[in-house]
Amino acid sequence: MSKQVSSVWIKAKVGSEEAASTARRVAKAFERRGVRVYVDNFLTKMLGGWEGLGDGEVDEDLIDLVVIVGGDGTLLRFFHSAKKPLPPILGINRNRIGFFYDYDWRYVEEAVEKVVKGDFYFQENKLGTVVLPKAYGKLLFVNEVIIGGKNFRLTRLEVSIDGEKVFHGRMDGIIVSTAIGASGHALSAGGPFVDLSLDLLLIVPINPFSPLIRPFVVSASRQIEIAVYEDSVVTVDGVLFMNIPQHSRLRAFLSNMPLRLVRFRGVSSLDRKIKSRLLDVPPWSL
Repeated sequence: MSKQVSSVWIKAKVGSEEAASTARRVAKAFERRGVRVYVDNFLTKMLGGWEGLGDGEVDEDLIDLVVIVGGDGTLLRFFHSAKKPLPPILGINRNRIGFFYDYDWRYVEEAVEKVVKGDFYFQENKLGTVVLPKAYGKLLFVNEVIIGGKNFRLTRLEVSIDGEKVFHGRMDGIIVSTAIGASGHALSAGGPFVDLSLDLLLIVPINPFSPLIRPFVVSASRQIEIAVYEDSVVTVDGVLFMNIPQHSRLRAFLSNMPLRLVRFRGVSSLDRKIKSRLLDVPPWSL
């Protein structure tokens, strides 16, 4: 399902002249087609000419579409600094891979034209929720939560699903991943590729001491509980980092809130993205 886009907000990778230049092209392309353009405050200072809004000011009632120019990290940093729910997101890639993106900087005009004509659809993927110790509270995540030992040491963890223990042992850490995050750290740690239409969580141990501890697929209706027996570090989407004391307990489950990505028929291809990930080449080179 697509909708008419009458306003966009554009954010570019901070510190990248290339991303800022591409963002200018995106802004002008939308403006020529009668779309109201806002940009982030960083771009306002660099480019001028368009009204600036901070990440926390982006609102569904004001903005129909967020355009991220950069890589996956730029999108994830925006996600964690913005208020929820988010407007749909269109990515224009200025990095190497960009699993969230269908087009790179060379195809700005084509992407904008399709958006204005409504020739796109929303890919909706449920976000994960992690409940941390009281000092940190509850956070949403797009890709994954990683729990690892401090100073690269082994840590001891116990994992339960709906109160039933699944495994307990020493390991470098553990990854709890959404379906859309399964192609990232979870895949590198031995997890599977996942059909993005599935609502699930993956539990992927990182270098477990016992070879009997293996990845686990968890349905959307269930809750994961992780008991941390030693001081550890929690990383959320590679953006947020927290020290967790020993004897902490964390919970993870799927949220009902989705991340909505703009996709294009004939361009977005899971097979293409899988090959890109395995070969470590940009998807548009395949």
